[in-house]
Amino acid sequence: MTRLGLLATALLAGTPAPVTNTDAFFQPDGSLQITWVLPADASVTGLRIWREEWDDGDVVVYNILAPTTSFNDATLDPDDTYTFEIRTLDIHGHLSSPVFVDVFGEDDGHHDGHGHVDCHSRAAPVTSTALAWAAGLSAALLALLRRR
Repeated sequence: MTRLGLLATALLAGTPAPVTNTDAFFQPDGSLQITWVLPADASVTGLRIWREEWDDGDVVVYNILAPTTSFNDATLDPDDTYTFEIRTLDIHGHLSSPVFVDVFGEDDGHHDGHGHVDCHSRAAPVTSTALAWAAGLSAALLALLRRR
């Protein structure tokens, strides 16, 4: 298969299914446990989890191998608010649509030693960087096709 054929196959392969049945809760030691069910898709090889702190925007990325179905974070500040973005990763390097877990810190009015958790799915915003990348990829594909 030609390089163009390989590229087209990779682009058309699609994205893996996201995790389902996401749940999150605080452990007695104050750490946060996030659990999920992996999709039945055999091409899923792992997960990528981004943790963003709302106050300062610090982002930490965790790479997890399948068939892991939980993640524990003992490094949270109980007064801060965080968003965890969970995506499956397939053998082609494609990422699934995101599933989000929002963790609200103690300063949101909860006084039980830690905040509360909200698990939900929502569409990821389309950024100008993503649009520029897609436009550049389209131009590159067109240039390859014209050379043939």
